[in-house]
Amino acid sequence: RLLLRKHVRGGFISGIRQPPFERILHLDVSGPEKTVTLTIETMGRHANVILVDEDGQVLDSIKRISARLSRVRPMLPGTQYVPPPAQDKLDPADVTEYALHEMIDAARAGQPVWRALVNGIRGMSPLLAREIAHRAAGTTEECCGDVTRVAPFLDAYHNLMEHAWDHRWEPCVAIEEGEVAAYAPYRLTHYDEWEPVDSISRAIDRYEQAVQ
Repeated sequence: RLLLRKHVRGGFISGIRQPPFERILHLDVSGPEKTVTLTIETMGRHANVILVDEDGQVLDSIKRISARLSRVRPMLPGTQYVPPPAQDKLDPADVTEYALHEMIDAARAGQPVWRALVNGIRGMSPLLAREIAHRAAGTTEECCGDVTRVAPFLDAYHNLMEHAWDHRWEPCVAIEEGEVAAYAPYRLTHYDEWEPVDSISRAIDRYEQAVQ
């Protein structure tokens, strides 16, 4: 904390960057001494917050990782910051009927379609993938081996992605046993009960209150 305060107190955010479809955010801060970058990696149990200088050298991180734990990405003061390896997945803009057919066909027959979508498309969350599967097949558990037509899945994918591309949001929360179980900027129709919300901020607030 003291190191972070030293470099950012009195400074200002001079840039915000995010690698396409990655759960990584770079905040460039012009501080009193020099410009540093606060890198936030929100990747589940591998999540971390790293302070990096102008030369890409790690000043410190919330979660220190030694070379013994990771030879590829040690995260210690004095080491060079190395971003996570890029996902070997399809760009969301490149999803076609042929590509989707190949993706589903290459998956195990008993694997749910939603899991194949998560494994094959960059930035695809399990929540979004389940919604696509439900809209296409009427169930979230449709297996890859049971798919006879890919077109419904492609249509459902495009209908949902158009909300993001056109900035037409439909924030909502999903309800289970009277409690908020999930939220999204699109309708969560694969839940038995869901409610539209005025804004995504309000949806997040309701979810956070429910899980506290």
